[in-house]
Amino acid sequence: MAISDRRKIAAVCVLAAGGIGLVGVSSGATFTSTATGSFTVEADLPPNPTPTATATATPTPTPTPTPTATATKTARLTTVALNSSDWFTSAAPVFTYKNKEIKFTGTSAKMIGGFTAQNTGDLDLTVTATVTLPADLGGKVTAEVRLVKGTAALKAAGDQQGDSAEYELWLTPARPGDTISKDTAKDIRLAFSRTTA
Repeated sequence: MAISDRRKIAAVCVLAAGGIGLVGVSSGATFTSTATGSFTVEADLPPNPTPTATATATPTPTPTPTPTATATKTARLTTVALNSSDWFTSAAPVFTYKNKEIKFTGTSAKMIGGFTAQNTGDLDLTVTATVTLPADLGGKVTAEVRLVKGTAALKAAGDQQGDSAEYELWLTPARPGDTISKDTAKDIRLAFSRTTA
């Protein structure tokens, strides 16, 4: 045992009739006996107990829940020219009249185009149809877009086949029997636009 593990104990012994008896113990003291003189007693004691390590549990972090993705909604308007033989449709929803001559009878209005507009998205829409005439027709012809079926407010549907509406484009000449040439007619345009409700 190492010296650091030893402890000194001083004891007092006195002579007794039957021998030597231990009557007291005191740490760090010196005692004297008339029979034997001064003496000390060393005793081997067990080593100090090794402290027991205290285990600290580390809490397991709680996983952060993954947020649920919200489906993105899309606004979509599908437009079709019913008399596509008279209109260029590749740039829909903007339609351009083909280079065909337009003849009027008297001063009666003449329909030159029919169109459908359908909500094929996930959001409610409001539709606007705007006609543009070439400058050459200024003061000679007036244009009117007529909503002939449905309403401009088109509700969406879960199957992406929502409400639809039908439109017609009418031209009215200022002079009876007037004619719009092919070169002028090719600049007549009808454009559909939509806004979300």
